[in-house]
Amino acid sequence: MVYAPITCNAYPLRRRHANTLPRFQPENVEHNKKLYEQVNAIATRKGCITSQLALAWLQHQGNDVSPIPSTTKTNLRLLKLKKFEEVKMATKVPRIKLGKQGLEVSAQGLGCMGMSAFYGPPKPDADMIKLIHHAVDSGITFLDTSDIYGPHTNEILVGKALKGGVREKVELATKFGIRFTDGNRDICGDPAYVRAACEASLKRLDIDCIDLYYQHRIDTRLPIEVTMGELKKLVEEGKIKYIGLSEASASTIRRAHAHHPITAVQLEWSLWSRDVEEEIIPTCRLGIYSANLFEEEVKRNPRI
Repeated sequence: MVYAPITCNAYPLRRRHANTLPRFQPENVEHNKKLYEQVNAIATRKGCITSQLALAWLQHQGNDVSPIPSTTKTNLRLLKLKKFEEVKMATKVPRIKLGKQGLEVSAQGLGCMGMSAFYGPPKPDADMIKLIHHAVDSGITFLDTSDIYGPHTNEILVGKALKGGVREKVELATKFGIRFTDGNRDICGDPAYVRAACEASLKRLDIDCIDLYYQHRIDTRLPIEVTMGELKKLVEEGKIKYIGLSEASASTIRRAHAHHPITAVQLEWSLWSRDVEEEIIPTCRLGIYSANLFEEEVKRNPRI
């Protein structure tokens, strides 16, 4: 699961994220500017735009990767054209499996965050619901949201879009773990909070079960096993089907997987952000490997 895969986002977002993202730090900006120019030149030769090339690069990394680019735009007039319907029928979005627990999703997902928050003011619900329906009709059925987007309003929007039989056509991912307390951002993985957050998301989405439930950020104040214990209970109760982690270290992924299978890991991976290739991607691709052996190692060395 990959977010922020599109290179065209690199420079328009610079000012807003200059203090948080490595690619916007002074030592990296000039290097990435040259990289962007190279990618843009290749895109021009291929007859596409840089974002299309960047997305194609990411999709070429393997059949276990589902990029989730976010958008708030679609040409709704185009949807009415007969020619567009013919093109849509001829184009089939592949399906892939995430993890080894049985989750199958579209090879490209749709990030819904920008529809309600962060990228400008919230967009009209009616337009965004049409956009989601267009994506689903086109074969992009893997929808990604979070309780912090809005906060809360994006889950409500997605819930509205799932009405009328759409829920049965999609794989829905949402997240918990980031909250605002007295105006301050807080990361929480406490079991009671995990359960309360899940119940609240189910209510906002107006569904009985979440397909993929991510811990949005890791609460380093608690052993990951404590949070996973509550998530495991939610699986057993049928409130969530699969568990994911977002922005977790390789060590945390292994520890979590030893407690209960991790189906997906969400992270930033693009031509601008490739540090995850060193350790995290190999960890995931080894099946978040030999969990039993790792569990034995944890018993021998609790500080691992």
